[in-house]
Amino acid sequence: MFRRPRLKSSAARNAPERHLTSRRSHPRSRPATTLVAVSETELKQLAADLGTAGHAVAGLSQGAEILGVRAVEIGPGRRHYLVALAGPSFACLDASFVPVTSEREAREVAAAALLCERADDEVDVAALHALAQSAGSALAVSTGSLGVDEALGELAERALALAAWPAAPLRVVSSLAGVEQATELHIALQVAHASYVRATEPLVEAQAGLPETTVTRLREIDERAGIAGVLTPFASRLGDWIGDCDEGAADVVARHLTPLE
Repeated sequence: MFRRPRLKSSAARNAPERHLTSRRSHPRSRPATTLVAVSETELKQLAADLGTAGHAVAGLSQGAEILGVRAVEIGPGRRHYLVALAGPSFACLDASFVPVTSEREAREVAAAALLCERADDEVDVAALHALAQSAGSALAVSTGSLGVDEALGELAERALALAAWPAAPLRVVSSLAGVEQATELHIALQVAHASYVRATEPLVEAQAGLPETTVTRLREIDERAGIAGVLTPFASRLGDWIGDCDEGAADVVARHLTPLE
């Protein structure tokens, strides 16, 4: 574990300490996932399918207001639609827009949808952009060390890659594969941050003789990495919410519009 001294800032003193894993010791470290391009035709089809799901439930709900429709993928080729209605009540449809009859299936779909919502919440886009901006600003004023400059560039790139994940067009689909993608992107960001820490260790050790602007940039990147959630594995943060997702899924099942077995 590398613990970097905190420098003359209350925010820095309160920021999380660095607990970092190197690329070698991290069992899941690998190149970051690339966001998949989506065609306009695919997006139009998805919009049409969401509309079809809403209409299918409207015919069963006796006039209850439909509050939202979400496409959910609990596995490859396992598309469902979760419809929320005023009341509240819910309806889970299969890929053919027919209400499911299995309580287990409805519970699994609801839990997946809730977990995906939590993943969306856990990615702080503004904080990631701020981290990338700090790394980019430090890179613009080169330290003279190729290793530091490369680490700063990689850190900025990985932060922006994770920040782009929530805005990907097909993120309107609650996909467990999408959550895995976010996890991979976060791992790549952690690896980049660990590389930055290693590259800048000599600067931290010699901070008393550095220009104040350099020390400020180092401190700012430390603080913004903590705020952006870089230091805590994404999967463990989601794991903290599994119980709540299961409770929410049980509520969906209890309020399901059609009978479940």
